[in-house]
Amino acid sequence: MSALIQAQKDQIIDGTECPEIDFRALAECSSDIVLQLGSTGDLLYISPSATDLLGWSHQELLEHHWNIIHSEDRSWLLETSRQLNSGEREESRSSFRVRTKSGALVWVEGAGRRLYDCNGRPNGLVVSLRDISVRKQLEAELERQARTDGLTGLANRRVFDETLEQEWAIARREKTHLSLLIADLDHFKLLNDRHGHQAGDECLREVARVITSAIHRPADLSARYGGEELAVILPRTHEEGARAIAEHIRKSIEDLHIPHALNRDHGQVATASVGVATSLCLDPSRPETHHALLGIADRALYKAKNAGRNRVEFSMLVLEKKEA
Repeated sequence: MSALIQAQKDQIIDGTECPEIDFRALAECSSDIVLQLGSTGDLLYISPSATDLLGWSHQELLEHHWNIIHSEDRSWLLETSRQLNSGEREESRSSFRVRTKSGALVWVEGAGRRLYDCNGRPNGLVVSLRDISVRKQLEAELERQARTDGLTGLANRRVFDETLEQEWAIARREKTHLSLLIADLDHFKLLNDRHGHQAGDECLREVARVITSAIHRPADLSARYGGEELAVILPRTHEEGARAIAEHIRKSIEDLHIPHALNRDHGQVATASVGVATSLCLDPSRPETHHALLGIADRALYKAKNAGRNRVEFSMLVLEKKEA
Protein backbone atom coordinates (compact mmCIF):
# COMPACT_ATOMS: atom_id res chain seq x y z
CA MET A 1 0.00 0.00 0.00
CA SER A 2 2.97 2.36 0.60
CA ALA A 3 3.65 2.53 -3.15
CA LEU A 4 0.04 3.53 -3.77
CA ILE A 5 0.27 6.26 -1.13
CA GLN A 6 3.43 7.68 -2.70
CA ALA A 7 1.81 7.57 -6.14
CA GLN A 8 -1.20 9.46 -4.81
CA LYS A 9 1.06 12.12 -3.25
CA ASP A 10 3.05 12.49 -6.49
CA GLN A 11 -0.13 12.86 -8.54
CA ILE A 12 -1.48 15.47 -6.15
CA ILE A 13 1.73 17.50 -6.20
CA ASP A 14 1.85 17.30 -10.02
CA GLY A 15 -1.71 18.58 -10.15
CA THR A 16 -2.94 15.44 -11.92
CA GLU A 17 -5.23 14.37 -9.07
CA CYS A 18 -7.20 16.20 -6.43
CA PRO A 19 -8.62 14.57 -3.26
CA GLU A 20 -11.79 16.57 -3.73
CA ILE A 21 -12.81 14.13 -6.48
CA ASP A 22 -16.07 12.63 -5.22
CA PHE A 23 -15.53 9.04 -4.04
CA ARG A 24 -19.03 8.72 -2.56
CA ALA A 25 -20.53 6.83 -5.51
CA LEU A 26 -17.90 4.12 -5.04
CA ALA A 27 -18.25 4.12 -1.23
CA GLU A 28 -22.02 3.88 -1.35
CA CYS A 29 -21.90 0.80 -3.59
CA SER A 30 -19.69 -1.08 -1.12
CA SER A 31 -20.87 -3.32 1.72
CA ASP A 32 -17.84 -2.12 3.70
CA ILE A 33 -18.19 1.01 5.82
CA VAL A 34 -16.19 3.94 4.44
CA LEU A 35 -15.31 6.93 6.65
CA GLN A 36 -13.58 10.23 6.05
CA LEU A 37 -12.10 11.91 9.12
CA GLY A 38 -10.77 15.42 9.42
CA SER A 39 -7.33 16.17 10.83
CA THR A 40 -8.86 16.71 14.30
CA GLY A 41 -10.68 13.38 14.29
CA ASP A 42 -14.11 14.78 13.40
CA LEU A 43 -16.23 12.61 11.10
CA LEU A 44 -16.80 14.28 7.73
CA TYR A 45 -18.42 11.41 5.84
CA ILE A 46 -19.76 7.93 6.56
CA SER A 47 -21.24 5.57 3.99
CA PRO A 48 -24.84 4.27 4.32
CA SER A 49 -23.63 0.71 5.00
CA ALA A 50 -22.75 1.86 8.54
CA THR A 51 -26.44 2.21 9.38
CA ASP A 52 -27.17 -1.17 7.79
CA LEU A 53 -24.57 -2.91 9.96
CA LEU A 54 -24.76 -0.96 13.21
CA GLY A 55 -28.30 0.38 13.33
CA TRP A 56 -27.23 3.92 14.26
CA SER A 57 -28.60 6.79 12.19
CA HIS A 58 -26.29 8.92 10.08
CA GLN A 59 -26.63 11.82 12.53
CA GLU A 60 -25.96 9.61 15.58
CA LEU A 61 -22.78 8.31 13.98
CA LEU A 62 -21.59 11.81 13.12
CA GLU A 63 -22.06 12.96 16.71
CA HIS A 64 -20.96 9.88 18.67
CA HIS A 65 -18.70 7.80 16.41
CA TRP A 66 -15.91 7.41 18.99
CA ASN A 67 -18.35 6.42 21.75
CA ILE A 68 -19.63 3.33 19.94
CA ILE A 69 -16.13 1.82 19.98
CA HIS A 70 -15.60 -0.66 22.83
CA SER A 71 -13.98 1.10 25.80
CA GLU A 72 -11.02 -1.32 25.82
CA ASP A 73 -10.22 -0.49 22.18
CA ARG A 74 -10.95 3.24 22.15
CA SER A 75 -7.73 4.63 23.64
CA TRP A 76 -5.33 2.82 21.31
CA LEU A 77 -7.49 3.65 18.29
CA LEU A 78 -7.39 7.32 19.25
CA GLU A 79 -3.61 7.03 19.50
CA THR A 80 -3.46 5.34 16.07
CA SER A 81 -5.55 8.17 14.62
CA ARG A 82 -3.18 10.70 16.15
CA GLN A 83 -0.16 8.92 14.68
CA LEU A 84 -1.72 8.87 11.21
CA ASN A 85 -2.63 12.54 11.36
CA SER A 86 0.83 13.51 12.63
CA GLY A 87 2.61 11.57 9.90
CA GLU A 88 4.22 9.05 12.25
CA ARG A 89 2.38 6.43 10.21
CA GLU A 90 1.04 6.50 6.67
CA GLU A 91 -1.36 3.59 7.05
CA SER A 92 -2.79 1.27 9.66
CA ARG A 93 -4.74 -1.98 9.85
CA SER A 94 -6.34 -3.35 13.00
CA SER A 95 -9.33 -5.24 14.40
CA PHE A 96 -11.60 -3.87 17.12
CA ARG A 97 -15.11 -3.99 18.54
CA VAL A 98 -17.99 -1.56 17.99
CA ARG A 99 -21.39 -1.54 19.62
CA THR A 100 -24.58 -1.64 17.60
CA LYS A 101 -27.66 0.36 18.54
CA SER A 102 -29.22 -2.84 19.93
CA GLY A 103 -26.26 -3.25 22.30
CA ALA A 104 -24.53 -6.13 20.51
CA LEU A 105 -20.79 -6.10 19.86
CA VAL A 106 -19.52 -6.44 16.30
CA TRP A 107 -15.90 -7.15 15.36
CA VAL A 108 -14.63 -5.04 12.47
CA GLU A 109 -11.33 -4.91 10.62
CA GLY A 110 -10.27 -1.36 9.86
CA ALA A 111 -7.79 -0.09 7.27
CA GLY A 112 -6.85 3.60 7.44
CA ARG A 113 -4.53 5.87 5.45
CA ARG A 114 -3.69 9.55 5.26
CA LEU A 115 -5.31 11.86 2.71
CA TYR A 116 -3.55 14.78 1.02
CA ASP A 117 -4.90 17.96 -0.51
CA CYS A 118 -4.06 19.31 -3.99
CA ASN A 119 -0.80 20.75 -2.66
CA GLY A 120 0.36 17.48 -1.11
CA ARG A 121 -0.45 18.57 2.43
CA PRO A 122 -2.05 16.10 4.90
CA ASN A 123 -5.81 16.49 4.93
CA GLY A 124 -7.31 13.91 7.30
CA LEU A 125 -7.88 10.20 6.94
CA VAL A 126 -9.93 7.71 4.97
CA VAL A 127 -10.93 4.49 6.74
CA SER A 128 -12.71 1.35 5.57
CA LEU A 129 -14.34 -1.06 8.03
CA ARG A 130 -15.34 -4.66 7.30
CA ASP A 131 -17.51 -6.89 9.50
CA ILE A 132 -15.37 -9.86 10.64
CA SER A 133 -17.66 -11.15 13.40
CA VAL A 134 -18.13 -14.56 11.76
CA ARG A 135 -14.37 -14.96 11.38
CA LYS A 136 -13.83 -14.06 15.03
CA GLN A 137 -16.48 -16.57 16.11
CA LEU A 138 -14.74 -19.29 14.11
CA GLU A 139 -11.37 -18.35 15.61
CA ALA A 140 -12.84 -18.46 19.12
CA GLU A 141 -14.40 -21.86 18.46
CA LEU A 142 -11.11 -23.25 17.13
CA GLU A 143 -9.32 -21.90 20.20
CA ARG A 144 -11.95 -23.47 22.47
CA GLN A 145 -11.57 -26.82 20.71
CA ALA A 146 -7.79 -26.65 21.05
CA ARG A 147 -8.13 -26.19 24.83
CA THR A 148 -11.03 -28.54 25.56
CA ASP A 149 -11.38 -32.29 25.91
CA GLY A 150 -13.86 -33.36 23.28
CA LEU A 151 -15.63 -35.99 25.39
CA THR A 152 -16.07 -34.27 28.76
CA GLY A 153 -15.97 -30.59 27.85
CA LEU A 154 -13.33 -30.03 30.53
CA ALA A 155 -9.95 -28.43 29.91
CA ASN A 156 -7.56 -30.81 28.17
CA ARG A 157 -4.21 -32.06 29.45
CA ARG A 158 -2.22 -29.32 27.74
CA VAL A 159 -4.25 -26.60 29.46
CA PHE A 160 -4.01 -28.48 32.76
CA ASP A 161 -0.21 -28.64 32.56
CA GLU A 162 0.09 -24.97 31.60
CA THR A 163 -2.28 -23.83 34.35
CA LEU A 164 -0.67 -25.92 37.09
CA GLU A 165 2.77 -24.58 36.18
CA GLN A 166 1.47 -20.99 36.23
CA GLU A 167 -0.37 -21.40 39.53
CA TRP A 168 2.66 -23.08 41.10
CA ALA A 169 4.79 -20.06 40.17
CA ILE A 170 2.20 -17.68 41.66
CA ALA A 171 1.88 -19.73 44.86
CA ARG A 172 5.68 -19.78 45.30
CA ARG A 173 5.98 -16.06 44.74
CA GLU A 174 3.08 -15.13 47.03
CA LYS A 175 3.72 -17.93 49.57
CA THR A 176 0.11 -19.11 49.36
CA HIS A 177 -1.53 -22.53 49.38
CA LEU A 178 -2.13 -24.42 46.14
CA SER A 179 -4.29 -27.55 46.11
CA LEU A 180 -4.70 -30.28 43.51
CA LEU A 181 -7.33 -33.03 43.30
CA ILE A 182 -7.05 -36.12 41.09
CA ALA A 183 -10.16 -38.30 40.86
CA ASP A 184 -9.92 -41.79 39.36
CA LEU A 185 -13.07 -43.75 38.50
CA ASP A 186 -12.95 -47.09 40.30
CA HIS A 187 -12.63 -50.19 38.09
CA PHE A 188 -13.42 -48.11 35.02
CA LYS A 189 -12.03 -50.72 32.61
CA LEU A 190 -14.47 -53.25 34.07
CA LEU A 191 -17.32 -50.77 33.59
CA ASN A 192 -16.40 -50.46 29.92
CA ASP A 193 -16.08 -54.23 29.55
CA ARG A 194 -19.43 -54.98 31.19
CA HIS A 195 -21.61 -52.06 30.10
CA GLY A 196 -19.90 -50.97 26.88
CA HIS A 197 -17.79 -48.00 25.84
CA GLN A 198 -20.83 -45.83 25.20
CA ALA A 199 -21.85 -46.27 28.84
CA GLY A 200 -18.29 -45.51 29.88
CA ASP A 201 -18.26 -42.30 27.87
CA GLU A 202 -21.59 -41.21 29.35
CA CYS A 203 -20.25 -41.96 32.83
CA LEU A 204 -17.26 -39.69 32.21
CA ARG A 205 -19.53 -36.91 30.96
CA GLU A 206 -21.76 -37.16 34.04
CA VAL A 207 -18.77 -37.13 36.39
CA ALA A 208 -17.32 -34.13 34.55
CA ARG A 209 -20.59 -32.25 35.14
CA VAL A 210 -20.40 -33.08 38.85
CA ILE A 211 -16.85 -31.79 39.09
CA THR A 212 -17.63 -28.61 37.16
CA SER A 213 -20.56 -27.84 39.46
CA ALA A 214 -18.35 -28.30 42.53
CA ILE A 215 -16.03 -25.38 41.76
CA HIS A 216 -17.13 -21.79 41.47
CA ARG A 217 -14.16 -19.40 41.40
CA PRO A 218 -12.83 -18.12 38.06
CA ALA A 219 -9.29 -19.29 38.86
CA ASP A 220 -10.34 -22.89 39.65
CA LEU A 221 -9.80 -25.33 36.79
CA SER A 222 -11.30 -28.76 36.11
CA ALA A 223 -9.55 -30.89 33.50
CA ARG A 224 -9.34 -34.35 32.03
CA TYR A 225 -6.00 -35.56 33.32
CA GLY A 226 -5.95 -39.01 31.74
CA GLY A 227 -8.28 -41.71 30.45
CA GLU A 228 -10.52 -42.04 33.51
CA GLU A 229 -8.70 -39.49 35.67
CA LEU A 230 -10.12 -36.01 36.15
CA ALA A 231 -8.31 -33.24 38.01
CA VAL A 232 -9.09 -29.97 39.75
CA ILE A 233 -6.63 -27.14 40.40
CA LEU A 234 -7.58 -24.96 43.38
CA PRO A 235 -5.38 -21.86 43.78
CA ARG A 236 -5.19 -20.24 47.23
CA THR A 237 -6.98 -23.19 48.80
CA HIS A 238 -5.76 -24.72 52.08
CA GLU A 239 -6.04 -28.31 53.25
CA GLU A 240 -9.50 -28.09 54.81
CA GLY A 241 -11.07 -26.43 51.77
CA ALA A 242 -9.52 -28.93 49.36
CA ARG A 243 -10.63 -31.89 51.50
CA ALA A 244 -14.20 -30.57 51.63
CA ILE A 245 -14.41 -30.13 47.85
CA ALA A 246 -12.89 -33.57 47.25
CA GLU A 247 -15.37 -35.26 49.59
CA HIS A 248 -18.26 -33.38 47.98
CA ILE A 249 -17.13 -34.59 44.54
CA ARG A 250 -16.68 -38.19 45.74
CA LYS A 251 -20.14 -38.29 47.36
CA SER A 252 -21.81 -36.59 44.37
CA ILE A 253 -20.34 -39.17 41.97
CA GLU A 254 -21.62 -42.01 44.13
CA ASP A 255 -25.05 -40.35 44.33
CA LEU A 256 -25.34 -40.38 40.53
CA HIS A 257 -26.07 -44.12 40.85
CA ILE A 258 -24.50 -44.89 37.49
CA PRO A 259 -24.76 -48.68 37.03
CA HIS A 260 -21.45 -50.54 37.50
CA ALA A 261 -22.26 -54.20 38.09
CA LEU A 262 -18.63 -55.19 38.75
CA ASN A 263 -18.03 -52.54 41.44
CA ARG A 264 -19.48 -54.95 43.99
CA ASP A 265 -17.82 -53.48 47.08
CA HIS A 266 -19.63 -50.16 46.56
CA GLY A 267 -23.24 -50.92 45.72
CA GLN A 268 -22.66 -51.76 42.05
CA VAL A 269 -22.63 -48.07 41.10
CA ALA A 270 -19.79 -45.97 39.70
CA THR A 271 -17.53 -44.47 42.37
CA ALA A 272 -14.24 -42.59 42.44
CA SER A 273 -11.09 -42.49 44.52
CA VAL A 274 -9.68 -39.02 45.07
CA GLY A 275 -6.14 -37.98 45.88
CA VAL A 276 -5.74 -34.50 47.36
CA ALA A 277 -2.49 -32.56 47.69
CA THR A 278 -1.86 -29.11 49.12
CA SER A 279 1.43 -27.24 48.88
CA LEU A 280 2.76 -24.25 50.78
CA CYS A 281 6.09 -22.82 49.67
CA LEU A 282 7.74 -20.70 52.36
CA ASP A 283 10.99 -20.34 50.43
CA PRO A 284 10.60 -19.19 46.79
CA SER A 285 14.24 -20.10 46.14
CA ARG A 286 13.52 -23.81 46.53
CA PRO A 287 14.16 -25.75 43.29
CA GLU A 288 11.00 -27.91 43.34
CA THR A 289 8.58 -27.55 40.42
CA HIS A 290 4.86 -28.21 40.02
CA HIS A 291 5.76 -31.85 39.39
CA ALA A 292 6.33 -32.16 43.15
CA LEU A 293 2.67 -31.36 43.78
CA LEU A 294 1.60 -33.79 41.07
CA GLY A 295 3.74 -36.48 42.68
CA ILE A 296 2.18 -36.24 46.12
CA ALA A 297 -1.34 -36.03 44.62
CA ASP A 298 -0.62 -39.26 42.73
CA ARG A 299 0.62 -40.88 45.95
CA ALA A 300 -2.53 -39.80 47.78
CA LEU A 301 -4.64 -41.29 44.98
CA TYR A 302 -2.67 -44.54 45.14
CA LYS A 303 -3.27 -44.65 48.90
CA ALA A 304 -7.03 -44.13 48.41
CA LYS A 305 -7.21 -47.00 45.91
CA ASN A 306 -5.16 -49.34 48.10
CA ALA A 307 -7.37 -48.53 51.10
CA GLY A 308 -10.48 -49.86 49.37
CA ARG A 309 -11.44 -47.17 46.81
CA ASN A 310 -14.37 -44.73 46.93
CA ARG A 311 -12.52 -42.57 49.44
CA VAL A 312 -10.43 -39.41 49.76
CA GLU A 313 -6.80 -39.38 50.88
CA PHE A 314 -4.64 -36.33 51.50
CA SER A 315 -0.96 -35.34 51.33
CA MET A 316 0.70 -32.07 52.34
CA LEU A 317 3.83 -30.52 50.87
CA VAL A 318 5.51 -27.72 52.82
CA LEU A 319 8.67 -26.25 51.31
CA GLU A 320 10.52 -24.54 54.13
CA LYS A 321 13.84 -22.76 54.07
CA LYS A 322 16.75 -25.14 54.06
CA GLU A 323 19.25 -24.73 56.83
CA ALA A 324 22.55 -23.26 55.72
